[in-house]
Amino acid sequence: MQKTMAEVRRVAEAIGWSAETLVRAWEVAGIAIAADPPEVRVKRYNHAYDVAFSVVSNDPEGLDVTPAMFRAAMLRRIKQLDVEAAVGGWEGACGAPYDTYEEEGDVG
Repeated sequence: MQKTMAEVRRVAEAIGWSAETLVRAWEVAGIAIAADPPEVRVKRYNHAYDVAFSVVSNDPEGLDVTPAMFRAAMLRRIKQLDVEAAVGGWEGACGAPYDTYEEEGDVG
């Protein structure tokens, strides 16, 4: 019978022993301990996209546009893209990413 170090750590924590003590006990009992398999790190990438939307205001330079107006316009655009999704609405609106970088560490 063979156990991995991951199993050793899990069982040791469950019974309140140190991993080293459990390894010694299992080795005395004839249970071999194998090293954990190497962790496979999957590369993850962060992509930035632009999505256009419009806001109607009374000022020719848009100086009267408020955060609430931006939010309402963006929500309208999202609903429109959801309706157009069957014909490539989202893909057409987003296009290709304009910036990409590899994420560092674990990403959720």
